Amino acid sequence: MNLPLFFIKAVFGLKTKISLLLIFIVILLSALLTVQINISLPYKFSQDLTLMLESFVFHLIPFFTAFSLITNRHLQIFILSNGVSRNRLIVAFVLSICLAIFAIFCIFVVINFIVFSLIQNSMWMSLSIQLFLFALSSIFLALIFILLALNFGYFSALIYSIVIFTSGSSLQTIKSSIDLPPSFDFLFYLYPNFEFFNMLGALTSGANFDFINIALWVIFYFILYSSIIFVFIIKKFNTKIL
Repeated sequence: MNLPLFFIKAVFGLKTKISLLLIFIVILLSALLTVQINISLPYKFSQDLTLMLESFVFHLIPFFTAFSLITNRHLQIFILSNGVSRNRLIVAFVLSICLAIFAIFCIFVVINFIVFSLIQNSMWMSLSIQLFLFALSSIFLALIFILLALNFGYFSALIYSIVIFTSGSSLQTIKSSIDLPPSFDFLFYLYPNFEFFNMLGALTSGANFDFINIALWVIFYFILYSSIIFVFIIKKFNTKIL
């Protein structure tokens, strides 16, 4: 049994697929209809709107997929009763979420290619890098939500995850307002820093940024932090009573 694909089919039914298709159509039409609106920079409004909508979808998917999989105890018990280990089950959970997010990433890349590559090639490449970081951010958020759900329950985890994501997306503002000494800078790496994944401001302002090097640093941060969270998820799931 291919567990990741099995979970994806269990979560993404016909109604969900139709809803996602409508969302993709709305994003594509929004990008096409606003691409000629010029506010200070060419195509800025269209970029902002498109990336904001795509970011919203990316960060909504973790709650939807993780919640649907983790709360379905009957499905978990059924799979475990067929000789599947708990480790394999939780790995399949996470992998199915990653596959779903990657599929959405590919669709968004195609949408942005249709709209922006016809205008400016470099713009499409930069947007693709940002989309990839959004995808990593989405997986990061899903892992945090799963860990919190296993420890505190699903609805509490939803609230905690939203608070962590919101505060983690504004750490630079929080840092400047608190005015901590440099020796405490490590706290802003220790706390889930979702601001690392968002280069939207620099991207749409026309700033001259080395997106590749920044993306590589973010990928390193994501792999290191996600690996630690995943280890805790496995340990907690192995001791959890279903």
